[in-house]
Amino acid sequence: EHPNLQTIELEDYKSNLRQIVCGIRAAMEPNVKVLLITPPAADEATWRQFQIKEHDWPESFGPSRTNENSGRYAEACKEIGVEMEAPVVDLWGSMNAMKDWKGLLSDGLHFNVPGNEFVAQQVKNSILAHFPELAPDSLQLDFPLWADIDKLNSDNTFAPMLKKAQGCASDDERERKLPRL
Repeated sequence: EHPNLQTIELEDYKSNLRQIVCGIRAAMEPNVKVLLITPPAADEATWRQFQIKEHDWPESFGPSRTNENSGRYAEACKEIGVEMEAPVVDLWGSMNAMKDWKGLLSDGLHFNVPGNEFVAQQVKNSILAHFPELAPDSLQLDFPLWADIDKLNSDNTFAPMLKKAQGCASDDERERKLPRL
């Protein structure tokens, strides 16, 4: 069996996900949006060949990642999503439902360019479904678009923002308030 050093027991994984969600919710504003993402599918044969070729892993080792095991962790992530009332992007399930999902991975484990595009689309779809107020077209800009800046006098564009920022502490003031370690 493969001596996988990059692993975590399933119950510890679930506990860590709970702590991450709780920590984000405690540290951020009360209405913070949390979206969990399952592990993706794993092409164990391609990943194993990559390990043998690139990292000189003995062929006697079994695969360090299996699609079956990734599925167990994906299910655990979905369970925590229900428990913590956080929507979940099910990459593992979506990929396994596709005929040619292995083409989304560069080495059997990590996403290639089409894989990253797939993930981005899955995340965007989930945001639109669960947090429509965060749809890209619904978001307000923090700063003006470059085309909206007064090119002859940029102060005309930025003066209202600068006026708001005057209430902020300077770097020197913030530094004086920080505890010394």
